[in-house]
Amino acid sequence: MAQLVNGNRGGKILVHLGHRFRRNQTRPVGLYWQCDVTGCPSKILTNVFNVYAPNPIINILRASPHNGHGTADAVNERSILIDQMRDEIRRDPTLPVRNVYNRVVLQAGQQVNKP
Repeated sequence: MAQLVNGNRGGKILVHLGHRFRRNQTRPVGLYWQCDVTGCPSKILTNVFNVYAPNPIINILRASPHNGHGTADAVNERSILIDQMRDEIRRDPTLPVRNVYNRVVLQAGQQVNKP
């Protein structure tokens, strides 16, 4: 399953099977994504969708294999948690950041421990 997270500079990053991809080209047939690791030739083709939509439907049409570098699981988890905290603060800006942080981290811990 693929999902989008916010990049360091405000762009969108596609996360698929633990690997991070940046948008490379937009064509009528789909969106082309390039692996975020310098020198990795891996690419993904997805359907055309609005990357700024809240919950876009992402279909992987074609994916090339990776060259053996590891996944960026820790970075991906961090990006997902930050996005969830931003969403909660946008919904209710009066919430203290510490409370939002504690709630999101607790929910993430419960999801990891589910059998």
